[in-house]
Amino acid sequence: TLKSLSLSNVGLTDLDGMAALPLLRELRLSRNNISDVTALATHEHLEVLDLRWNNINSLWALELLGTIDTLQCLDLRGNDVCLKLGEDLEVYYRAIVGYFIPSLRVLDGKRVYIREREDAGIVD
Repeated sequence: TLKSLSLSNVGLTDLDGMAALPLLRELRLSRNNISDVTALATHEHLEVLDLRWNNINSLWALELLGTIDTLQCLDLRGNDVCLKLGEDLEVYYRAIVGYFIPSLRVLDGKRVYIREREDAGIVD
């Protein structure tokens, strides 16, 4: 059974067909043209997801990833969702993504702290 897959820099524009790989634990999709990650919401074993340098431009597009209780490491560097916020709003970006994905431990190569969520007023 396939547990790790790298499709980096292959020109992907969508994730059609990913449902056929439900046992993936690690998925590396950097440097493609992916904007919709909805197809990944059913991957209940996914622990590591690398989406660096794609076309993800909305925080709300990431909300469905919160259904993946095992997702611990997510990398979104180089996507518009990160770049357009700038340094001033980085704390909110990290807090919101952390809120959407409670199991997340590492975001963009940096550990996710509960304090980040609290500082942004998202956690009680």
